Amino acid sequence: MQVGVLALLGGVLAAVIFGGVLMRSVPIFADDGRGPGESFVTIYDAGKKTVVKSGEMSVREVLEKIDIAVDEQADIVEPGLDEEISGRNFYVNIYRARPVVVIDGVRVVKLMSAASVPRDVAVAAGVKLRPEDIVKITMDNTFMASGVPYSYLVVRAKLINFDFYGAATEVWTQAGTVGEFLAEHGVELTDEDWLSTGVNEKVKNGMALALYRNGKNTVTVEESVPYAERIIHDYAKNVGYREVSSPGKEGRRTVTYEIEMYDGKEVGRVKISEIVTLEPVEAIVTVGAKAVAMQPLTKSMGRNKYTLPNGILRQETYYDLPMARVMQNCGGGGYYTVRADGVKVDKDGYVIVAAELGRYPRCSLVETSLGMGKVYDTGTFTLHNPEQIDIATDWTKRDGI
Repeated sequence: MQVGVLALLGGVLAAVIFGGVLMRSVPIFADDGRGPGESFVTIYDAGKKTVVKSGEMSVREVLEKIDIAVDEQADIVEPGLDEEISGRNFYVNIYRARPVVVIDGVRVVKLMSAASVPRDVAVAAGVKLRPEDIVKITMDNTFMASGVPYSYLVVRAKLINFDFYGAATEVWTQAGTVGEFLAEHGVELTDEDWLSTGVNEKVKNGMALALYRNGKNTVTVEESVPYAERIIHDYAKNVGYREVSSPGKEGRRTVTYEIEMYDGKEVGRVKISEIVTLEPVEAIVTVGAKAVAMQPLTKSMGRNKYTLPNGILRQETYYDLPMARVMQNCGGGGYYTVRADGVKVDKDGYVIVAAELGRYPRCSLVETSLGMGKVYDTGTFTLHNPEQIDIATDWTKRDGI
């Protein structure tokens, strides 16, 4: 009889498995009162706790359903109003805006803010903060006027222009004394160190502080590398025309110096190394080279007078002397050449001229009837006519120098 029962049960089981009978597994949940797709939403609103069962999709929909209103401009809701409700249990925090007072020096700002972190309150008041600034809560003595029992006080960090063994830097600090500032940055003084002020000196905003060690020190600084100009002469444009077709850009270099200090004063400096970290980009400048006079200066017309576009009455003469010495000026290195028309020009093609240095400083550019010139020299002729210029030529000797 037992065998028959077992056989019967085996047959039924086989029928279930192989006979196509579908067996569904039905999940078993604790009866917590939720329906399909519903969650328990716990809301903390200004110290009040509310728990609701909801099938709504977002925080905004849940709050609207239970008539909890928020000011989207001032109140803070975490997670955000459009956050999707998910999970069996979901939590919402509402921080209500309240009247606050922010004091930043002589500036006092009253506003409604829901922020709880002091820095966030100050930012909400439109206060721009440095990382070193602090904001602290302080009792407000004007309680009756402001309507709040305390204020948020902005304590600004002070700026120290710190010369640290030759490296100048700006440091912001909350330290009260120079000693506290040095300790804040892990600087320990030795007997060989020279400090520009005492360690007990109070820190003042914008104060200069220098720390050196007597003897030889090394300092590494960043310096700019000036860019050069490549001049293109356009003989279709009048003298005086100048256009930067491609702007130049300064480079950067890192230079290490060995400096010798005594009693806080630099008594010697030697460059140890230099590395160009960013190559300069040359500027390309087009300048006009068309004569502004009705007739350019020539050997047969050894004196030329004309009026420049700016109204200046110019007189030109010429001279023929070796120019190697004066070409040491302006980075010329002594180099110059003679143009096909016999006019002497520098490496950039500028006409070499002598002029009154008080009006036309050495190395400045000046218009001539023979093209744009550069001032390398001067002469006694300027005593009689400061607007006269002398143009270097090879018209008399024809010796190429």
